[in-house]
Parts: sequence; structure tokens; C-alpha cells
Amino acid sequence: MAGLFILSLFCVIISFHTFVSACPPIYGNCFVFPPDDEWNKEIADWPVDYMSDCILQNIQNKMNSSYVHLDFAPDSGIPYVFVKNSQSLATITYGTDGNDYSDESDPGPFPIPLNAPIEGGFYDPNPTSGDRHLLSFNTENCELFEMWYTVRTSGGFECASSALWHLNETNNKRPAGYTSADAGGLPIFPGLVKFAEANTSIEHAVRFTLPAAQYAYTYPGNHFGPKTNTDPTLPPYGSRFRLKANFPEDNYSGPSLVIIKALKKYGMIFADQGTGIFISGSPDPNWENVIDQINQKHKIQGTWFEMVQSPYPLVRGYTIATPTCNGKSQNSNPNWQPQPYNENCVGPTPTSGSTTSNSSGEKNTITHSVLAMICIFVIALFF
Repeated sequence: MAGLFILSLFCVIISFHTFVSACPPIYGNCFVFPPDDEWNKEIADWPVDYMSDCILQNIQNKMNSSYVHLDFAPDSGIPYVFVKNSQSLATITYGTDGNDYSDESDPGPFPIPLNAPIEGGFYDPNPTSGDRHLLSFNTENCELFEMWYTVRTSGGFECASSALWHLNETNNKRPAGYTSADAGGLPIFPGLVKFAEANTSIEHAVRFTLPAAQYAYTYPGNHFGPKTNTDPTLPPYGSRFRLKANFPEDNYSGPSLVIIKALKKYGMIFADQGTGIFISGSPDPNWENVIDQINQKHKIQGTWFEMVQSPYPLVRGYTIATPTCNGKSQNSNPNWQPQPYNENCVGPTPTSGSTTSNSSGEKNTITHSVLAMICIFVIALFF
């Protein structure tokens, strides 16, 4: 019985770490940014921004964006590749289709396999249209390399812009005003919905697009929208939206329900101009039931969202009198700041135990979850 008691105590500790601590995903040696990074902050209790109603009305009416759409499937989405320190470096050049943001880019060479998947290349590995993002994640030194408008060349890749992200640094910032592989100047990989996470829990904000961005940004956004977009009821890049707490969950199950809960807990970050309320994710053969639930049978209307107050200043590229919305000209607590991050997270260690993979080569450490389930099973046999 003493042995059983020790096992039970061990299981309680493991289960607490697995099911209570809200920690960022771990890949290899790396958190996808530390727990206190903006992508990993819980926003369920953040106040609603005073401009929320007016911006949501604009999204619904002027942008004709009525429902959430999961912009990924078994054969579409934004793919990525994992590499190690031994990966050879690929030459990076700029100027795809006349688009050259090399002055705002982190130059190569980057450790990227020459056969790395490019967005839009599920059926043709060399797509000629679309955003053509390419993402390469070194899971040993925790560096993330991302490119936009990517074209394969004989010795590497041509792109329009590129960015290097140090995932072991909280709120890793690039120069103010710089774009990235995303129009809003944000990293892409941290905000992707991935099936291996949706099958357990999503512990980060998700990336989404809207048809128009204000000529402004708020952190973690870092780049202005188009200069002509001086309407203050347009959302700025980096603005964060949350699914309302009273949104009914009864129609959703499995990974679909995990996505719903993540939208309430972490919300979604506006990252790029594109089709309205399109949430980004990676391809996976298991998405079909999820797509059916959220995109078809039980659509999520945009009116169920609210824009939360940002703890960071709004950086505008234009001058305007203080905008009002429903008679309000500022938040009720302009100096509000969020609570400190969850400190229960344990730092990542090299992935050498159990892992799970999807079609894009994704690996999530699931050692704690597996141990917890084994403990529960063993204790059940005795009791």
C-alpha cells in the first residue's frame, strides 16, 4: 500500500502539471515563446475596449465578414518544417513578383531544406500564386524563420520579406514599424491552429485575417495597415478579439470544442489583410470533422466576438481627433494592465520521450499527458 500511496502522490503532481498549468506548446528544446509572451497570455478577464462595438459593426457591415471560417483543411493551410542545427543553410534573395521588403527583413542564409513545403503547394510543390509562406523552426536552438511570397530557386529561395524570431525570448521585438512574413509584423507559427494541439488543448492565441486594417498597430502588431485606411473603426494590426464567455458550446465536441475554448481563453490576433474572420492553421488529414462542425453545421457569427483592451499604446500613422463609440471616448480604466502570467510552467527539455506527429511533421511533447493517463489507469485497477 505504501507503494500505491507514492504512485498516487506522483500522479497528483503529474496531473496537476498536465491539466492545471496553462503552458505554451513545447517543440524539441523550445517553448513557442515563453509563458509571459503576448501570444500565450490568457485574456478571458481582460476588459472590453470602448471601440469594440464600432469596430465589430464595421467588420460585420462594411467588410461583409459575418462568420468565422477555419482557413485550413487536410489539403490546405500554412505548412511548416522542423530542422536541427545540422541543417544546411539556404541562400535567400528578394523581389518575388516585384515585391521587395529586404530593407525590413532579416537576411539569410537560413537553415531551410530545399524541399521545404510552401503554402499553397499541397498539389504542386512550387505554387505561383497566393501568399506562399514558408516556415522553418529549428527545435534545437529555438529560432523560427519565416518568409512571404516564397519561390524555390536552384540554391535556396526568393521571397518578398523574411523574419527571424528567437522563441526563447519574451516579446521578441523587431524594429518598430517593420513588417515580417505577415503584413502586421507578427510571427505566424505561434498563431497557427494545429491538430495535435486541438486534439488536447490549445494554449495560445490564434492568427486571423480581415479584409482591411487601420493605418495603425498595437503590440504585438508592429506594422501599419494601408496609408489610405484612416477610419478609426477599422481594426489595427495586433488587436485582439475574444469569443464571448456566454457563447453556447453544446454543438461542439472534440477538437472543435478545444478551438472554441481557446477563442474564449486566449482569443485571436489580427495579423494580415485577407478574407474576413479567417482563422489560420496547418494542414492535417484529421481536420474534416472539425471543418464540418465549425464551417458548415454550426457557424460562429462575428457578433459573438468582442475586441479587448490592449495594455499597449495604439500607434497611428495619421493624426485624428480622439474617436468616439457609443458616446465613449476612452476606456473606463485607461491605465489597466493584465495580471502576471502563469508561473507554474516548467521550462522545456529536449524531446526524447513520446511524441505525436501529423502530416506536416509536427511533434508535440506529450510525456506528461501519457504519464498522467497511465497513473489514472493503474489507480483505477486498484480501486
